[in-house]
Amino acid sequence: MVRKLIRPLAICVFRRGALILVAEGYDPTKQQAFYRPLGGTIEFGERSDEAVVREVREELGAEINNLCLLGTLESVFTYDGQPGHEIVLVYQAEFADCSIYERAQLDGIEDGAVAFKAVWKPLSDFASDRAILYPEGLAKLLSGLAPMRDMLQAALAGGYAIGYFEAWDQHSLEAVLEAAEESRSPVILGFGGELIDQRWYDGGGQRRLAALGVAAAAEATVPVSLLFNEVANLEQVRRGLAWGFNAVMLDTSELPFDENVAATRRVVEAAHALGADVEGEINRLPDASGTLGGPAAPELTDPQQAARYVAETGVDALSISTGNVHILMEGEARIDLDHLARLRRAVEVPLVIHGGTGFPDHAVPRAIELGVAKFNVGSVMKQVFLDRLRQTIAALPARVNLQEAIGSRKAGDILQPAKDAVKAEVMRRMTLYGSAGRA
Repeated sequence: MVRKLIRPLAICVFRRGALILVAEGYDPTKQQAFYRPLGGTIEFGERSDEAVVREVREELGAEINNLCLLGTLESVFTYDGQPGHEIVLVYQAEFADCSIYERAQLDGIEDGAVAFKAVWKPLSDFASDRAILYPEGLAKLLSGLAPMRDMLQAALAGGYAIGYFEAWDQHSLEAVLEAAEESRSPVILGFGGELIDQRWYDGGGQRRLAALGVAAAAEATVPVSLLFNEVANLEQVRRGLAWGFNAVMLDTSELPFDENVAATRRVVEAAHALGADVEGEINRLPDASGTLGGPAAPELTDPQQAARYVAETGVDALSISTGNVHILMEGEARIDLDHLARLRRAVEVPLVIHGGTGFPDHAVPRAIELGVAKFNVGSVMKQVFLDRLRQTIAALPARVNLQEAIGSRKAGDILQPAKDAVKAEVMRRMTLYGSAGRA
């Protein structure tokens, strides 16, 4: 069971590095936090930024270049209150030679107090392509993301699966989060990179989507992971990690096996250095719509090849082909559950089903028993959104109150019924996957 602990956090950026002031304790009766910098303890309380600057300067005798107070650390995740959960925070300071890497170890929880131990290492100790995180990536910690690998392992142990419901804009993202909140379900939020115009995506679109995702996750009271799904290249992976996502997947479906392994291994190295997770794939699924291409018939994942792929890449979850089909809007995919059982015996990491729209409901319980911990769902969300939007527009009177019909977020807003339709479908699937009530 994942639970949240609210603790403040402050970050001081020095000329020679970045100092993390982590919450050493919290007195709920006085509503005061206690911070530990490199030496001593600071009682922070309600004092101003300037007062903290003065005290840190006096405490450390250091020249402060800038102080950035990030307010409240919304979520520190622990599991069943057990000690030993790691929190990884990487901060790229203003100067290239003054980055500091901090790995904090949660010691324990008692009477509302939280204690951390910090081990400091310069970022130069790590390969540059593995440990660079821009300041925006701090939102990953502030938004309280749950590690996807932990969520999926919990699902395996609990006999349920978690949905990744792929959003495409703010309305769809809100629909998924609202569904998770009302269902009390853990959820994987995120956006896909495969079907988006790449010029828009690379021209600022990916960053704007990331901002939406991080902002949504910051409001969550259920466990949330943020995934950039099936992005086109390693640079998009790095940007996604830098901008606050804690799970990534590179589209390697067209690569030969050895090239796929090499590319995915680079993704794993970059992501794991930042505490993020990676989903991998070794087969291209058929595409019922013709949009993505792909084989005419399913190419089932080879169990031995899957085992080798997981061992050589270190991925945290594996997308498989066992009869599932992308963008199947009519009928149902023919799932080979016997083949899925063979995959489960060969691979220990959680298995992922892409093409969740056309995956038959009746096969879901058995698939979960056989190690499927994540279903990717997207096309059906767009279909119900469009269907309801068409109905709403068709019912509009000749004279429309434009201010209410467009952008008001009120009952008369033409997008609200479409959003509600997406929410209802997501909630139905959370119940189907068994994740409802697990948060």
